[in-house]
Amino acid sequence: AAGMSGGIAYVWDPDDTFVARCNTGMVDVKPLHRESLPELRRMLRKHVKYTGSTVAKDILDHWEDSNPRFKRVMPRDYARVLREMQSKEEEKMTRVPE
Repeated sequence: AAGMSGGIAYVWDPDDTFVARCNTGMVDVKPLHRESLPELRRMLRKHVKYTGSTVAKDILDHWEDSNPRFKRVMPRDYARVLREMQSKEEEKMTRVPE
């Protein structure tokens, strides 16, 4: 995760060794959010389409068994900014007009 300043990385980790090899000083490594699954699936389909990847095709062919083997990597600062933006958006929605 060195150099990640924003965004989310989805890491295929079939042997569950990524966390031990990742510098977690500035990022969090977590399981996928349920909300992430459609986006990840779309990305994998595009990857297969443009590259012919047999690994991605196999992941998609065995989606229910494969998707839990992904990790979600997000820089902590990026997560903090997203939380702040969401909080401000919620504030706007709950304000009573004067």
